[in-house]
Amino acid sequence: MIGRPNFTAFFLCIAALAGNATLGGFDIFLILAVPVGLVIFLRDPRLGAAGGGFGLWLALLALVPLAMRAPEIGIPYFELYWLWPWKAALLAILLLREREARWPFANDMLLAGFTLLLLASARIEEGRMVSLFGPNMLYRFFGTGFIIALLRLGSVSGWQARFSLGFAGLSAGAMMLTGSVGALGVFAAALYFARTSLWRMLRSAGAILLAAGAALLALNWQAVLDSNLISRVLYKLENLDRDDRLVGWSKLAGSEPGWWGLDYRDLAFAWTARSPYPHNMPLELYVFHGFYGLMLASLVLASFWIARHTRWLFYFPLLVILIGALFSGDLSDNFAVLAFPVVLAAQYRALARPVFPFAPHRSAPV
Repeated sequence: MIGRPNFTAFFLCIAALAGNATLGGFDIFLILAVPVGLVIFLRDPRLGAAGGGFGLWLALLALVPLAMRAPEIGIPYFELYWLWPWKAALLAILLLREREARWPFANDMLLAGFTLLLLASARIEEGRMVSLFGPNMLYRFFGTGFIIALLRLGSVSGWQARFSLGFAGLSAGAMMLTGSVGALGVFAAALYFARTSLWRMLRSAGAILLAAGAALLALNWQAVLDSNLISRVLYKLENLDRDDRLVGWSKLAGSEPGWWGLDYRDLAFAWTARSPYPHNMPLELYVFHGFYGLMLASLVLASFWIARHTRWLFYFPLLVILIGALFSGDLSDNFAVLAFPVVLAAQYRALARPVFPFAPHRSAPV
């Protein structure tokens, strides 16, 4: 069954992936999340309905020092940088309020439609695809669609299976065209998390389609090697000692931020015109928020590892953002990853188990 669309879940997913992107000067996350939040709270206005109790409030309190510190860092390239801790807290609360939400097949179709919209408005600039978003943001939408489509293959058949396989192929090709290195991490994560679905396909008639896809790649292996993504990876590997980001990482790792971090101007020795911020979430938390930030970064990474057996839908877009946060952007882009440890703290017993009650069983729609 296709099921009725869950618009609140869909728009929360798009809002999280949008990062710090704006529309007409307004933050897209807030444009989507605030109305969704109003709908959710009008549906059930009880403050305690998010669940989690002490764990939730303790996790939210952990974000308070970040919210107090962010305006003091003095980020010169984005005046709304200070908003990210507040957006992370809001996203966490809304995700918990949607803890019983389902992601029906109709939402897959909505996401596929949004993907087609991004492709219809796309163009190639300097060898990389851009659309409504830049390439380092764009691949996150494609990567989320890729993982969701592969996961869906484990519970559908017939035209829905063919749709999911086509959606996965379209998303994979689009990711390649963005040229973002983080796409390689998304491919690896998708193969790991969707291994059951892919094995099921291999034992069914879908194996013919998978074999045809593998044969197509094999016949065009030179084109794959010459693709923007692979060529960029090879270029970076050949020029590791001159890569702005890697050189910057080395300099930032050698800084001494103390317990609460350094200001942006104190780290001027590490910034370049091409790399004016860390491009790495743990390192960013470390240099701007000190050992406190490093501790939180460790908790973020640990939370995704602890919940690796879950099939809760929202784990996967947040995982895609986390993968990108290790290679690109700053926390104004990647704030959503800080929402996940809050959710985990609020629902640890459920989320740390292989079956997460926020989502239905494997045989039902994701």
